[in-house]
Amino acid sequence: MDVRDTINYINGLTEKEIKSMPEIVSRAGLRKMVRLYIREYGEWAPVWIYIGTRRDHIVIPGMYCTCKNFTIKVMAKKQELACKHLIIQWVAYKNKTYRKLELSVNEYLKIIHEIISIGLSPTLRNLLYTRRR
Repeated sequence: MDVRDTINYINGLTEKEIKSMPEIVSRAGLRKMVRLYIREYGEWAPVWIYIGTRRDHIVIPGMYCTCKNFTIKVMAKKQELACKHLIIQWVAYKNKTYRKLELSVNEYLKIIHEIISIGLSPTLRNLLYTRRR
């Protein structure tokens, strides 16, 4: 298994398969995915962020997630084709149930750094709950 298998799996999910995953549908509906727009570049960032209860995850759509399940079960043991965050991102994108946030490059880099170093981003939460969307 490689990244092409993950991409094909996610892109090939049917409505019936998605509906059989109530946790995925629920989390996508709760708008836990955030799509980031970088002002200086005038374009969307290549990554999305999943806002979790205890941890945030960086998601590269269809390809990669920073969660432990992806690292262990998808990449190392090859027991699964994708983690739930990759599927949630795809469902949220398809159903337009994600949040959008416009950022400066410095804010974007700070958010990525916080998630990598401490597991969640106080900066992202602050921006989401203090800025008008």
